[in-house]
Amino acid sequence: MEQIKLSKSAERSIVLSQLTENSSMLINFDDLVLLLGCGYDTVQDSISKKPDFPSAVEEVNKKNKLFRSGDVIKWIKRHSAKKK
Repeated sequence: MEQIKLSKSAERSIVLSQLTENSSMLINFDDLVLLLGCGYDTVQDSISKKPDFPSAVEEVNKKNKLFRSGDVIKWIKRHSAKKK
């Protein structure tokens, strides 16, 4: 039987799809791009700077911030509910 090989992005998308509001995994801007379905620049320059977006829990440098995944999932759900 032939094995299916997934790209790193596809593998990461599968992991991210399992996150819940209680998840504590740290995620970066690349993960936010996959979760939010928008471009890197939009996430970095706009969405992550919204006043109600969760604060980074760790900042390696300006382009490498880490966010608690559960907080981001809660934010996504709040904003998804507003659009309905």
